[in-house]
This record gives sequence, C-alpha cells and structure tokens, in this order.
Amino acid sequence: MGTIEEIIKTIDDRLIETGKEYLVLGQANQLLVSENVISIAENSNKALKNLLEENKIPHAYQTESTPKQWRIPLSDEGKKRQKTAQKKKPINPKIQSNTIYNNTNSGFNQAICPGCGLNLYIPPEIKNENYIQCLTCGKNFRNPLKTNTGQTLTKTQRNWLIAIAVVLVLWFIGSMSDDNNGSTSSSKVQNSEWDASVYQVEHYLKNSYLKDPDSYEGIEWSKVNEMSGSSEYKYWVRHKYRAKNSFGGYVIENKIFYLDDQGNVISEKDVY
Repeated sequence: MGTIEEIIKTIDDRLIETGKEYLVLGQANQLLVSENVISIAENSNKALKNLLEENKIPHAYQTESTPKQWRIPLSDEGKKRQKTAQKKKPINPKIQSNTIYNNTNSGFNQAICPGCGLNLYIPPEIKNENYIQCLTCGKNFRNPLKTNTGQTLTKTQRNWLIAIAVVLVLWFIGSMSDDNNGSTSSSKVQNSEWDASVYQVEHYLKNSYLKDPDSYEGIEWSKVNEMSGSSEYKYWVRHKYRAKNSFGGYVIENKIFYLDDQGNVISEKDVY
C-alpha cells in the first residue's frame, strides 16, 4: 500500500481535476485501486476505511445523518494547489452501460456504472464475470466487458424448433405404441428359446386373468402347436403355473390356452 501522503495526493489530484468537493469512501477506493496506490486485496480488507477510522487522514470526516458516510475533501496542500491550477469543468458522465475503455497502462478496463454514472475500473480477475457491482451505489449490472458469443434465436426460429420437437415426440410415441401392440398380439406365437415360455399367454395371465399377477410363477410349458381345420383357433399350448387365488392361497393350475392367428388368447381349459 502507498504512503498516507500518496493516498492524499491521489485524491487531491482527482478532486482538482473534477472540481468536486469530496470523494465518498467507495469512490476513493476505486480511484486508489485504479492508480495502484492500494491493491485489490488491501481494498477487500478495507484498508482505506481503517485509515479513516484511525484518523490517519485528519481532514476526512463522517456525516452525522443516517446513513453515515465517509467523505474525503481536499487537504490543505490540495487547496493551495487548487488555487494555482486551472479549474476544470466537472465531469458529468452520461449513463452508458455498454461503453468500454481500455486502460492499457494499468491493466484495468473501465466501464460506466448505469446507476450512478461513475467511471469504474474493472480489474482483470473479474472482467469475465457475468455481473459487476458498483462499490459506490451498490448497483449490479451486466458486465459490458464480457462478449456474448451465443446467438439469440428469432421468434420464428423458436416456433419452428418447437413444432419439430412436437412432431418428433408424437412420432416416437406412435412408434412405441405400434411396438407394444405388435408384441402383445401380432407377433409370432412361439416358445422362448430361454425358458420355453410363450409371451402372449404370460401377458394374458398377468393382465387379464390372475387375481394377483405378482404371485405368478411359471412351472412348465408344452410346445406351441398349430391347429388345422379351425377358423377360430390357430395355436394351442399347455402351461402349468403357480399363483394366488381369490383367498390369497397359492394354487397350481394346468391349462391349455387357445390363440388366434394374431396371438390373442381366445379361450382356455383345465387339464386334469
């Protein structure tokens, strides 16, 4: 951190340059950081505020009205230099949230706060943040230093994308429905290579016949047989299984199931 004399001189120079009566604490902090008189870390640790509270800058004062505010006017030496210096017209920057200045000497960038119009010095470590907070007025605003590389879609483009997405979803649902219908009825009636089961019969038992489908246990399957000379039945298969009845007790049943050419179970009968 610079000396007390350097801090006072830097603030005096800014007041003489702008014609302002004083700088508040936030403005002084930004000025001293931009001029490398105090570091960012020292600013975070409230170095200047500590000096003010310790009366190291005796001509600074704190307002009595709430909210209290530290103000740093010209020092006695600054007042002497002001008399001999040519007064400059006070700067009244317009609110331009998108105006950016490059400060190549100090490595800082500058932007104007849209809240209070103060010229802010943006250190390199936060120049890629989405938002910046003004330390003087506390306003958060979008960082004008960060380039928005994303492209915004027009309303027409968004509508087209939504329409395409809806069509794809409907097509997917329709495909799934067709697959499900095919697997329960029109698929080929045959024994599974894994356990000799017949899918259409299991589906019928679990969805249309059993009182407690979760209790179903397959025991034995016969070979699927094709029937000739019948206009109603195309296949038949015998199946022994175990499941709970209406009273909650397990029973073993042995049935022949008759299916049509679409794989639908038409009827069944007990085998004793």
